[in-house]
Amino acid sequence: MNKNFSKIKNPLCILPKYLYGSKKYGLSPEYNALYLPLKKKFKNLKFFDSLKDKNLEKFNKQIISYCEKHKPDYIFFSVFHYEIYLETLAYLKTNLKIFLINWSSDDSWRFDQHSKILSRFFDCMITNSISAKFFYTQNRINHILSSWGCPDNWYKKVSKTKSLKYDILFVGKSYFDRKKIISKLKKKYRVTCYGSGWGTRSLKDHEMSKIFRKAKVSLNFSKSRGDLKQVKARVFEIAGSGGFCLTESAKELKNFFNGSEVDSFNSFSELTSKIDLYLKNHKLRIAMSSRANIKVKKQYLYSKIVNKIILKILKMKKNNNACKEPSLNRKEIYLILLYISRGYKFLLVNILNIFIQKEKAWKITRRLMFELEWRFRGELVYSKYGLCNKLYDVYY
Repeated sequence: MNKNFSKIKNPLCILPKYLYGSKKYGLSPEYNALYLPLKKKFKNLKFFDSLKDKNLEKFNKQIISYCEKHKPDYIFFSVFHYEIYLETLAYLKTNLKIFLINWSSDDSWRFDQHSKILSRFFDCMITNSISAKFFYTQNRINHILSSWGCPDNWYKKVSKTKSLKYDILFVGKSYFDRKKIISKLKKKYRVTCYGSGWGTRSLKDHEMSKIFRKAKVSLNFSKSRGDLKQVKARVFEIAGSGGFCLTESAKELKNFFNGSEVDSFNSFSELTSKIDLYLKNHKLRIAMSSRANIKVKKQYLYSKIVNKIILKILKMKKNNNACKEPSLNRKEIYLILLYISRGYKFLLVNILNIFIQKEKAWKITRRLMFELEWRFRGELVYSKYGLCNKLYDVYY
């Protein structure tokens, strides 16, 4: 272990263990990306699963109690939603003088409603978004521009065999325009999909690396919410697992891979043209995937990424500014809003439940409530006075 790491005496990690808080989906990307590499470096690392307890008030009190007793010097977070109260962060940062770090994995599409609000409560924000970096720089907020990567235990060399199980593989949800694209591809190619909305099961994290190596071409779609296209973790995961990745173009892809390592497409016709090329040309496919695979091993395994993050954190000075809790102007108005919100939830869930399953109805009402609350109440949505955290747990 790097001798500089010994400066971190008593670390703590707080993030979701399972994707969406559910064991059926397997380990979360943040658990693979941040906790597992940290655990290898710090044997005394304490861990809290931030989505395990649906009683958010109890969970926040548990964190404070632990920190008061054990006095961690650094806490690594990946705040999923509103499970960590801003009041909790303010107390840990200002009163207990703990250095707080947050891994913000979705800044490309939810920066304004999430990391931008949370950032003043942390000593360092880790982001993969250039626009988020610009905001942090302008506002003198400690930050690190990082990237997604590949879990160390997923890494395998490229298989050079010609007889692979899958021609075209896609692993992921069927939202945005993916269903339309896949349906068109299936008219010409043998395409296999895993994930929600495809009529197949979702793969757990430990299964993905094995299946990517069995495909001639693994697809990745870059579109996020809105029209934004981002470099997804999947590109690094496919390459690191020994697979060949053909991804939808994204502006920042060139910062990580060149065209001789990972190829990209901008249109459906370009996609089919490149699929034809790589299905017919085994040697070209293997050469490209091997180059991408070697690059991931050298630069983008999560152990490598976390090493760089820790070294940068140790050079940072703790933000001197005391962090004030969000202020609630009038408690009686809050109570009125809470009663109205409970009525909204009861009414809308029951109306939607006539047409769709209750779980889906619940998710829709929670999403609508959150979208309204963060716009009209600002940082209070993440406080102990948040309406969403009083009416819903944090799972999608």
